[in-house]
Amino acid sequence: DDATSRRDLWVGLLKKRTRTSLRVPVPHTDGKHIDLECQQSGCEDYCSFHIKFTSDKCVLAGLRLSLRECRNEGSILPGKVALMAAIQTCETLGYLHQELFDAAKLPCGSIKENNNARVIGLFRDGMSYYMREQGFLPFISGDSNYDVCGPLKTWCSAAAMARKITIQNVTGKCLNLNSDPHSDPCFPHETLWQCYDKKRKRPDCQAMDILENAMFPIAVYDETWPKDLYLAAMMESWVRLSKGWHCGDAREIEILPGNGNPCDQFEAGST
Repeated sequence: DDATSRRDLWVGLLKKRTRTSLRVPVPHTDGKHIDLECQQSGCEDYCSFHIKFTSDKCVLAGLRLSLRECRNEGSILPGKVALMAAIQTCETLGYLHQELFDAAKLPCGSIKENNNARVIGLFRDGMSYYMREQGFLPFISGDSNYDVCGPLKTWCSAAAMARKITIQNVTGKCLNLNSDPHSDPCFPHETLWQCYDKKRKRPDCQAMDILENAMFPIAVYDETWPKDLYLAAMMESWVRLSKGWHCGDAREIEILPGNGNPCDQFEAGST
């Protein structure tokens, strides 16, 4: 098909040349573009994104990962725009699978990268940053078949639990969340996300860090923490399929990028 032809042409070009360039339009701008430097391993721009290519997938190896190398701060793309531009580049070159390692961070005041966006999203509405923005789904790293249905079932199970966990449910810890008089106080009956939401509005970075640690308190699984919740918090490999996924025993559940929370569709189709 056309996508496969474009992909093969691009891979062939990279193999023939030691260096080339690729001009990429920036989404939602009036004619703005970025020029990626490309070698056999992939293409990059320090201010926006770095992508790598294999025979069948496009790996988003870094979104704004090398900002210290960016000489012009005015050229730095916002994270959402960089993500969109990277995906459009992959799709234009014929790659329907886009893969990434989820290291997204949420800010706290002037601190640009403070808390784990994947863990916070799990407790917020059950959506990671990349799931919410572009419909990425978790998969087991190294799974070339991209079986997202099993990991998604685990993720959705964890999300359902996470959104119900309150401050008073967190046993064995004294959560000192109200030391900053300038932020709204949290109460024992509130969920961890409700408290985090308060603390981020009038940034209390100390309380936000405490809440993140309460959401994901252990580095090694033990029986004191729900296993699905632990497994979901550890899901760092994510993949997007431009034409969407099908899950369920008869593959009757269609999950399309940008079509709301996939857990809503997954759970509805599983009943």
